[in-house]
Amino acid sequence: MKNSLIEKFISEDRFKGYKDLEEYESNLCFSKDAYIPLCMLEVALRNSIDKLLSAKVGENWHEDSDFIISDSQQKIAQAKELLFKIRVRR
Repeated sequence: MKNSLIEKFISEDRFKGYKDLEEYESNLCFSKDAYIPLCMLEVALRNSIDKLLSAKVGENWHEDSDFIISDSQQKIAQAKELLFKIRVRR
């Protein structure tokens, strides 16, 4: 890829961490290869945390006001509201 195309499509700030286009492309390929395993790890970790907290705190630990701080309770309420709106539109 010519330098003019790099300048046009990849910002200088984005590209300055790489020594050349080959290293940039290599990082993109690594990111692509790591994406699915990382997603699987994230789901497994989230499910494990839910299972543990369900056993220790209770099935609805994410709604337990003695366990969840006020700020997080508000965020959970916002997420539920958003999910409800999405479901209603379908």
